Amino acid sequence: MKTFRVEFNAAGHVTSCIELDRVAPDSVTIVYVQATSADAAKAKAEKIRQRIRQRARRAGYRAQGLCPDCGRQPTPGRIKCETCLLSNRISDRARQKSEKLRETRATREQQERLATLLEVRRALDEHGPAFIARWLDEAIEELTGRERSRAA
Repeated sequence: MKTFRVEFNAAGHVTSCIELDRVAPDSVTIVYVQATSADAAKAKAEKIRQRIRQRARRAGYRAQGLCPDCGRQPTPGRIKCETCLLSNRISDRARQKSEKLRETRATREQQERLATLLEVRRALDEHGPAFIARWLDEAIEELTGRERSRAA
């Protein structure tokens, strides 16, 4: 069997088809990436190459009936070994905890924003737009420590 490098353009048409002169089909891996520099492209390509190798390794483990993550004997009745199951449980707990913290933080920020909007709305109803402009300028000056530019 021969190995070919086939390139497609954006429309999906073949732009080139080159036979690779290699001893084994697995001796070369071609990866196309978009990057801002050669170093960034190399880093991206290396990550892709590692991902390809990891998928192949895990597929081999699965074919042998071993844990797909590490290659150990799986726990009876399970796909993964006890070590990987425990590791996944710990990761899941940490992820859930960080998601809950993010949700709490977002809820707190929404409550603060709502309180501010209600305060502005109340002041607008009671005093009118000119008062709101002065009140906002004073609040900005208090928080930033500088006067707002009034050139506009």
